[in-house]
Parts: sequence; C-alpha cells; structure tokens
Amino acid sequence: MRRTKISIINASLGVFATFVEIIALLVLKQKFVAELGDSLYGLDQFVKNVVYAFSLAELGVGSVIGFSLYKPIAQENYDEVIAIMQFYKKIYLRVSFAVLTIGIIFMPLLGNFAKEYKFNPGFLYTSYCLFLLNSFLSYFFSCNKTLIISLQKNFILSIIRIICCILGTILLILSIIYTRDYIFYLSIWVVLQVLENLFSHFFAKRKYPYFFSKKIYKLSTEKVNKMSKNIKALITHRIGGVFVLNSDGIIVTIMGNLDIFGFFSNYILITSSVHKILTQIFDGIRASFGDFSAKKEKSEMEKIFLVLQTLAFIIYTWSSVFVLNLCQLFIELWMGKDKQLSFLSVVLFVLNFYLRGFRLPIDLVKDVNGIYQQDKYKPIIEAVVKLVCSIILGIYLGYVGVILGTTLSFVFVLLIIEPYVVYKYAFNKRVFSYYLIYFKYFFVFSLTCLSSFFACSFLNTNQNLITLMFEKFAISLFLPPLFFVLFLRKTYEFKFLTNIFKFLILNVFSTKMIKKN
Repeated sequence: MRRTKISIINASLGVFATFVEIIALLVLKQKFVAELGDSLYGLDQFVKNVVYAFSLAELGVGSVIGFSLYKPIAQENYDEVIAIMQFYKKIYLRVSFAVLTIGIIFMPLLGNFAKEYKFNPGFLYTSYCLFLLNSFLSYFFSCNKTLIISLQKNFILSIIRIICCILGTILLILSIIYTRDYIFYLSIWVVLQVLENLFSHFFAKRKYPYFFSKKIYKLSTEKVNKMSKNIKALITHRIGGVFVLNSDGIIVTIMGNLDIFGFFSNYILITSSVHKILTQIFDGIRASFGDFSAKKEKSEMEKIFLVLQTLAFIIYTWSSVFVLNLCQLFIELWMGKDKQLSFLSVVLFVLNFYLRGFRLPIDLVKDVNGIYQQDKYKPIIEAVVKLVCSIILGIYLGYVGVILGTTLSFVFVLLIIEPYVVYKYAFNKRVFSYYLIYFKYFFVFSLTCLSSFFACSFLNTNQNLITLMFEKFAISLFLPPLFFVLFLRKTYEFKFLTNIFKFLILNVFSTKMIKKN
C-alpha cells in the first residue's frame, strides 16, 4: 500500500496543480484576446508550436533518465545514481546548444511561413527568439526535475508549480492591462519560467546534496552505450509525436489565417488541458510503477498494466463525454459564439483526445522497461501518415481534414504497433488478447458518448446558457458510470479499481474521525 499512497499523493497534487494552471491559462487567454486580438494570439501559438518542434526537453529524454534511475534507486545504489545524473547533464548541455543552433538556422525561414500576416519582421523575430531562449534555458534544470520525480517526490514540483502559476498569472495580466506590449509580456513569461525551474533546482540541491557531488563517477562502457542508443531511439519517437500532436496548428496556419488558428487553438487548448490534468494521474504513478517493475515478475506487471488500461479507459471515456456535450457551450460562454468551429470538428477532437489518452498505459510500460529501440522505425511511419493525410485531407476538407489526419495516424500506427511491441518485449506474450480488450473498450466508449449526446438532445436549447450547461453536465456526470458498471463489473481490473476507491474513501473518513477525536 506504500506505493499506492505515494502514487495517490503525487497524482492528486499533480491534478490540482494542472487544474490551477489551466484556469489561469483560460483567464489569461481571455484577457490576452480582449486586449491584443485574435491575430496576435494566433501568432503567439504559431511561434510557440514552431519552437516546440525543436524542444528535445519535451521529446522524452527524461524518460530514459527515469528508466535508468529506477533500479539503482530501488537498490539504494547512490553512486550509480550520481554517475547517471552526471552523464545526462553532459547530454542535456550538448542538446541545449544543438537546439539553439537549429533554432537560429531556422530563423530566416520563419518569415516564409507567416508571410501572409502583416507583422513587422523585427517583432516576429523578437517573439521567436524569446520562445527559443526559454526552450534553451529549460535544459539546464531538466535533470534535477527528473531526479525528484524518480525519487517519487512529484508533489514538491506540483507545489512549486501552483505558487509560481498564481503569482505569474497575476503579473502577466497586469502587464497586458497596463502596457499592452506583447514583447514585454513575453519577456516576463520567460523570466517566470526560469524562476520556476530555479526553485526546483534549489530544492533538489538542498534536499539531496549527495546527488550533486563534484567527485566524478563513471558508468561502464556497456551502460553508456545502452543509454546512448535509448536516447537516440526515444528522440526519434518523440519527433514523430511532435509531428502528430503539434503540427496541426502549423498546417492550419499555412493553409488558412491566424484568426482561424486562434479559433482552432481554443479547441486544442480545451482538449489538451483536460489531457494534461488526466496525465498527472499517470505521472504520479510512473515512479511507483517503475519501482514495482524493477522488483516484480512480468506476469504481475501485466496485471497492473491492464488495471491502468482500464483506468485510462474509464477516465478518458468519462472526460470525452464532458468535452463532447459541453465544449461548444463553453466556447460560447468563454470566447463568444462567433469563435465556434463545426460540430464535426468537435467529434474528431474528442476521438483524438480519447485515442491519445487510451495509449498512456502503453507509453508508461515502454518507459519503465526501456523499450525504445524495438520500434524505432514507427515514428517515421507515424510522421509520414500524419503529414500526408493531414495535407491531402486539409486541401479538400479544410481544418476538419487536418484533424482527421491526426485520427488516422493514431488508428493505423500508434494503436497497432505500440501494443505489439509492448506485449512482445515487456510481457513476452502475443498481443491478440489486448486487441480484443481494445475493441471492447472502444465499443463501450462509442455507446457511452452516443447515449449521452442523445440524452442531451432532448434538453431545451433555448433556455439560459448556464442552465443548459448545468443540465448537460449532470447527464455527463451520471450516465457514463452506468455503462462502466454494466460492461466491466465482472472484470478483475474493475474490481481492483473499486477496491482502491473503497480504500481511499475509508482512509479519508478514518482521517477525519481521528482529527475529530
């Protein structure tokens, strides 16, 4: 139960921190658009997506660090932990300058992508350089954050995020109101990002000083070669992920205009924000699952994996219902009815959201088992399928076709190749049984979404917007659990999750009783 408690604490604070960040982001965006306009917000998101494509800090190198650290931490082999940290600091230093160099080389081409928009070139390049600077500086602190996570202390990072987010949002809103200067706003944002990273660095150094020893610890040549291969393979994987998940906005911008991208980004913000909240659950579990995998047999690991897969299905199906029924109403309330896209695009956003979340347990198993090289060609196929489908469909269907291209890449690549690799190399089993589970879950997902949408269609759409949202919220809250109980109640995974839920409830009530007495 120790791992369970640690996972619950980390996941709970991670979810809360992300929720605070998203509320702050929604408020900030509304103020940004109201004061500076849709076109400038579209430029902000466009440049951010371009720089993100260079950001190897987000390409999963930290996952290799985490995988390498789980076993020596579990065995309390701190000399090896220090050696790994020193090795990866050198890697991150090289990567940071490589990213900076690539970013600078790309800079002259930036104007070609945004040539239809009447922004001053100096303004465009200054914005780009500030985003690039933030990406460059982030590498100097990434190792320390990974160490804290591997030691199952994610909650510390969550507390730092909450404090910095609240104070930072206040400063950014004040900068928009009193200066209406985008470059000044962006400069403050970069400073705030650096400060948050510094706080994490100082905590790690003060709490775990022995991991920051100046004495040089060396890894064996065999281990260095293995980790180097894993890094190269995982960077390739994450490059494919960037093309699939972050190229939509760039393609839409090139094919349309910044105003449309501003509207498009509203829906991306909603689905990615919900996804970001839910991933905190799995991030909170990651270190504990890594510790479990380092000590247990493959058969036991597969059981926990299937539990996590059921958990991902439940929370992403439930969340999909909320997004499907409330997204358009929320856009109308938040930004105005004139900022809405078609309902078909909402359906595709919801489908991509579900498919993206359903694969989280697969990614988790790959990361904690170091499965990076076995499907190293998958990212190339993934990127090609995504780009070809999105561009061709985008020409004929507009932005809807771009979203559909992402859906096809998920279905034809991610949900076929990744489960096969995990079952072959992590569990030493055939994958057929997993595909049966996948199709069963997708059937329940479809039935749940259709039933909830059908139930909402009977509501009076002419009533007050807040009342309508409340009624749709109630249907989205209470209808999905009926389908989960109906279809899953007899499975081992559902019973396992039910017992965990009962444990949580009993633990909360017992804590309250102790406090009262």
